[in-house]
Formats: sequence, C-alpha cells, structure tokens
Amino acid sequence: MNFDGHNINLKVDTGSSETYLVYGGWYESVYGRGSCKDLISGCYFCPPTDPCDLDTLLTQRIHKAIYIGGHSVMLVKRKVTLEVGERTVDNLEIGLMVGSTLVERGLQPYAMLGLGLPRLDPTVEAETPLLEHLVSAGEIPHSTISIHVSKLSRGLSGQLVLGETMPQSQDTTLLPLQEASYYEDTLDVVVSAVEVRTSSSSSPMMELPEVDINMGIDTGAD
Repeated sequence: MNFDGHNINLKVDTGSSETYLVYGGWYESVYGRGSCKDLISGCYFCPPTDPCDLDTLLTQRIHKAIYIGGHSVMLVKRKVTLEVGERTVDNLEIGLMVGSTLVERGLQPYAMLGLGLPRLDPTVEAETPLLEHLVSAGEIPHSTISIHVSKLSRGLSGQLVLGETMPQSQDTTLLPLQEASYYEDTLDVVVSAVEVRTSSSSSPMMELPEVDINMGIDTGAD
C-alpha cells in the first residue's frame, strides 16, 4: 500500500483493529540516519505539503497498543492519503508509531494493517478501524475481508480482498459473533455441537455433542 508516496509492507492482523505505520523520524532516531532502508515494512515520512517531525508528534496524545505477545507500541494519529491500485483515499486517519518495546529486544518493529473488529467495551475509547473509514469514504460497500489463498505452506500466498459481498446459498449457515466472557478482546460463537479435526493432523475427528458451547475464533491457527 502507498501512503503519501511511501510504499509500505503491512503485516495483516485480523485480531486487532489497529492500523499504523512506522514513523521514519522515530525509527532513524533509534538506529541512525538512513536506517529505514533496512526496515522490512518501510518507513513513513510526512510529505512536504504537510510536514511533521518527532518532537511535534510527541506533543500529541499518545495511544498505547498492547499485544498478547507482550510487546506494545506507542501511536499518534495522523491523516494520510492512501493509494491502492487506481484508487485514492484522502484524509484517512491511521496511527504513526513513535515507540515500540520490540526495539528493546533487538527486533524490528513493523507496520500493521488491522482488520479485526473494534473493541466492544463502550467504556474504552477505540480508534476508528480502517474498514469503517473505507466504507464511510464509499471506497468499499461492506466492512468485510476475504483471503483468497493460492498457495499454502509456511504461511500463505494469495489475495486480500476488502469489502467483498459474501456469497450465500441454501447451504450457508451464519453464526453471530459475540464478545467472549472468558478472555479480553476475543470473539466467539455459540454452537450446540462441534466436530473437530485440524488440517495439519491425521488424528480422527472428535465429536463434542454438548449444548451451548462457546467456541473462540482464531484466524491465525488451524
């Protein structure tokens, strides 16, 4: 994706609604001038028509995003222009990373494309998800995501499609998602019976014929 003229490689996270870029001014303040060329995701720098620097960004309200893996990132809001293919989306509000605990462990920070549902807790102020921005701008008709996989090995290759209308047939069953009571920021569905077998295992299928089983949704595991 291209943000204000910078091509950025984003990690896709369907478990979070946070979308942010690595601000080059911060990254090069840690690793030195020109170090952005070695960052896998690439860095974002504010355009000459709307300049910024690290000092002015740090005067803004800083939002801290904490992940289950134990690391956290510090973000400030920024309005950018997004170009995807032949489409241009102006005034798209996303986060700029101005701090990350990953660098304390000698690991590269990365830009994130958060495609998960927003937090359901009304007492917690949440950022507007990217999908909602795109729907409001009329760029996509629905806040849906689809991953069309062309190759599956260690990871997967394919095409990420945003806003696609979900095909339905007589055999389609829709299960409503709800916030899980047993784990924060987790969604689940309620089912009455489950048959379980992982695609990476040759073990026989297990049947769980119970009533009202809460099944957590994890799009990052089989």
